[in-house]
Amino acid sequence: MPYEKIGKNEPVCIADEVPFEIPDSWEWVRISSIGSIVRGSGIKRAETIEFGKPCVRYEELYTTYHTSFNQAVSFVSEDLFERCKHFSYGDILMTLAGENKPDIVNAVAYLGNDLIAAGGDLAYWTAHGMNPLYLTYLMASPYIVGRKVNLATGNIIVHISGDKLGTILIPIPPLSEQQRIVDKILEAEVKLAEYVGKENSLNVLQNNFPDALKKSILQWAVQGKLVPQGPNDEPASVLLERIRAEKQKLIAEQKALTHCKEKVFCDECENTKWISLDVKKIIAHLLGIKEDGSDVISVYPLLPNGTCRFIVFDFNNHEKGAEVTDFQSRACTCCAG
Repeated sequence: MPYEKIGKNEPVCIADEVPFEIPDSWEWVRISSIGSIVRGSGIKRAETIEFGKPCVRYEELYTTYHTSFNQAVSFVSEDLFERCKHFSYGDILMTLAGENKPDIVNAVAYLGNDLIAAGGDLAYWTAHGMNPLYLTYLMASPYIVGRKVNLATGNIIVHISGDKLGTILIPIPPLSEQQRIVDKILEAEVKLAEYVGKENSLNVLQNNFPDALKKSILQWAVQGKLVPQGPNDEPASVLLERIRAEKQKLIAEQKALTHCKEKVFCDECENTKWISLDVKKIIAHLLGIKEDGSDVISVYPLLPNGTCRFIVFDFNNHEKGAEVTDFQSRACTCCAG
């Protein structure tokens, strides 16, 4: 059974607080019982300079440092540095405020040699005597994240105090096992990075595959590589020659229709049908009920010489002045051809 001894008091059983079982060589302890949590001093952005004494500001734990670091990227004057609190090798930097509960107490291990000034809304866990990377990974575990969420307060800006953080029970293995755990996590992170890279490549491939495949198929098609060549296929040259001949034939027929030399008077044309025009036929013509259009009549007034007047206008040409060139008025008889 796990017990906890505080000061000179008798040990107290904490079995009801322990969330899961741990190996016999491990111990459950509260964060406050190993080392101290020290809150940093306020360092404004405007107080940082290009060169000077190293410092870490609160927001940099979200934007710049992840898991561990050994050099600071921000600096302050020597005078301000002396007024600040400082952390050193092995200390765990943590945020005490954030935009949401899971992200508060974001932990980063400092593994450098220089003293560094700690900014406000930032705390550092010092003199803990543990493997700093083990504690960093521990603070990011689902168990600790859940405990932080339960202890944090606020909605828009979430806070947690160092005292509340100190009440959290954490599992502590022997130092040698802490190192083995860290080594195994680092090994897994390398594999994880490889998997992430492969997943990203796969996502790119999946997103681009349909379009790339279509382009490849079309390219093979136009290169004659998509289907096998048939020895009995008609050569394209023969097809093109036949198309050219048909085109020339159509051009000749069109010219014959437009400039017909052999003409027949309308009253002698075989394509006409003479009917008596009455009121019923005019009404049927206007209504156009029959689908084959046989009830629509065409009326052309004949000139004394047996010809009629056709008016042609291209309504698809919208260019300026087109009404002059497109309009054609032709007086002709029906073409025999």
